[in-house]
Amino acid sequence: MRGEAQRLSAQLEAAFTEIERLKPIYCRAISQLETHAVPNLSAQSAGKWFELYLRVADLGVQIRRGEIRHRTKQHFTHPCMHNTGTKGAVHSGLSIDDGNAIYLLMETRELAKERRLSQWFIRIDGLDRDDIGQLDKKLSSCLDHFLELRSAYYVRLELNGKDPHEELLALGETGVDASQKNQVLVKTSRQCFGPKKCSCKEDAEPWNGFALKPGDPHTEPRSSNGVVNSAVLAQKEDVGILDIKRQWGFGDNGDRDTDAAALARDAAELAQRRKPRRVVTSSGGGVRLAPSAKNLYIQKCEENGTKPKPHMQTILTVRNGSLQLNLSQVGFHPADDLQDLRFGHCANSYDPHAYAKVSSASAFVAYPFPNVLTSLL
Repeated sequence: MRGEAQRLSAQLEAAFTEIERLKPIYCRAISQLETHAVPNLSAQSAGKWFELYLRVADLGVQIRRGEIRHRTKQHFTHPCMHNTGTKGAVHSGLSIDDGNAIYLLMETRELAKERRLSQWFIRIDGLDRDDIGQLDKKLSSCLDHFLELRSAYYVRLELNGKDPHEELLALGETGVDASQKNQVLVKTSRQCFGPKKCSCKEDAEPWNGFALKPGDPHTEPRSSNGVVNSAVLAQKEDVGILDIKRQWGFGDNGDRDTDAAALARDAAELAQRRKPRRVVTSSGGGVRLAPSAKNLYIQKCEENGTKPKPHMQTILTVRNGSLQLNLSQVGFHPADDLQDLRFGHCANSYDPHAYAKVSSASAFVAYPFPNVLTSLL
């Protein structure tokens, strides 16, 4: 047991180190994509941008799931601890999903002290939601913005498939016939699925020095007499109010009835965006930490700026796979105390079917608490 605990904790610490190392690289790569997501690119340049996007997305997959898709000098010795990745992929064993799986294993088998488990939980959850989770969301928004950009050199961009088989089609005219507007000008898809068949240089970072220029003299749109259609070019470069709203985070919700209704909907969207929520990443699902009552209690105390109380942590500790709420000799006096502890919320967030015992023989509580206690019985 002790040897297993040491091995798992060592792998978890190695995962933290690797994620922290890759985090600033991931951030810089996304910034490069944002910088070069400009309107009026040629179809070929749009394809090059998407190639870089796929490479950055692969880095995100490596951080979140531990999948290695490109050549590297690193030698990975840690086993994959989860089953959320692509079947047959090479894994580093040093990802967020690996960390989550290790935490759950150590908590279930009681291989570490509660204090250390709580520290790991807060650290993993912070990386998952606040750090990498926000970067994943930023990458996804960057792709959405790029797909909406206009260009004089193609009619539209079309994205098909899911990871790892995404495919971008640049559609446009191939001749003077108007019926040929939906012809495929450029088709771009992922070429590297593992280090053995990767054609990239070892540990390549293609976002460094990446550059694109709007327009391409070899693909300029021309009229039937061979003259550049500057009117079409000017029309494509024109930025409308909907484009400005999209850049500020307000999506196109279809036809707007009135200006007042539009403003109301935009305000509602902004308010919704400010609400804290779980991040859904573009790199697929993963292992999520179980929201145990104790961990939720610690988080609520941190949010309220209060110090967790040892006796409350003891009450909310899972033993033998169940939560035993022994409230004997525990006093809850004013309503502010309940608001601070968030006890009812923490307990109700845990699986109610896991309760083994709720004892309140000697508990003395203020009037708001019996409703909370009743909901647990």
